[in-house]
Amino acid sequence: MKALQLIALSAIAFSFAASSAEVYRTDNADFEIYGRAKVNMFNGYAYEFTTGKEAHPKLYGSAQLGVSGSTAVPGSNTRVFGNLIYDLSAEDSDDVEDRIRARYGYLGVQFEEAGRLLAGRTRPAIYKTIGLADVYTDWGSQGNAFWGLEGEAGGRQDGLVMYDLDINGFSFTANYQFRDNGKNLRDGWSANLGYEWPQKVGITGGIYGFDAIDDDAPRKFSDKKEYAIGIYYGAFASPGFYTAIVYDHAKLKGTTSMDDDAYRTDGGDFVLSWTSPKKAWTVIAGYSLLKDQSRDSGEAYRINQIVGNVTWNLTDNANLYVEYADNFGQGEHSTAHRDI
Repeated sequence: MKALQLIALSAIAFSFAASSAEVYRTDNADFEIYGRAKVNMFNGYAYEFTTGKEAHPKLYGSAQLGVSGSTAVPGSNTRVFGNLIYDLSAEDSDDVEDRIRARYGYLGVQFEEAGRLLAGRTRPAIYKTIGLADVYTDWGSQGNAFWGLEGEAGGRQDGLVMYDLDINGFSFTANYQFRDNGKNLRDGWSANLGYEWPQKVGITGGIYGFDAIDDDAPRKFSDKKEYAIGIYYGAFASPGFYTAIVYDHAKLKGTTSMDDDAYRTDGGDFVLSWTSPKKAWTVIAGYSLLKDQSRDSGEAYRINQIVGNVTWNLTDNANLYVEYADNFGQGEHSTAHRDI
């Protein structure tokens, strides 16, 4: 158990997978309710390799609940749409503020083939690249600053206005982020451009940055610049093979030093998956590496791990999976999954 405590994580869970129930539909409007319940069993403390505590089985329950809908604009080919999803914790041990959190919340307009425009809480445009490797149920996709700095400096963000277009194999996404005094954010922006060939081979790249209101204000981070590029083959969870490689580089200004390289990371994610012809099984293997090369810390691993997953889809709305991660005794783990 001591060796397991230092280097490994594992999880086994029964999960009612993402599903939606159509409540109302006409030619001009639709409304759906979305829900998911999940219970994980994993070896607690295995990821806390500095605590000296022995690994033991632990259960954790969680859920998601949301609504979505759209309606056609009379006399045009446009539709107005909206989506709201909350993450819910089933654990009394969690802090009150952690028991319910907004995951997504946005409104938008779909202009048929001319793309869509939306505003609210969602993922910045660079996720079009980061998301190529974000295919696991609980762990993985950690070789980047986007999820590694989730919250103030990464992950889903509030106050975004985004334009998204897919046409003739090309994809383009761009967003602007409005001022947020609570995060010391003056403004932010992100853009992503990609192309997919008919053979299902694609390449995509993105950039994400924001500027601080006050460089001397107490906070975790200030100005940020992040760049990512990825290549892929296939479509994840479709029958056959899927593989993707994503490289990520980020610079941030820190609390004590306002130099560009006060916090600097280079990282990457690799995934390879196979889904059976009738989608009953999906097998995933991958590797994540994230190095902190900032001036203060020198070169050090933040993430260095392999991740594997085997999922059995019992029905269209329920699955059983086993997921395993091993960090070779280096770097960190996070049990908070990134996006699935």
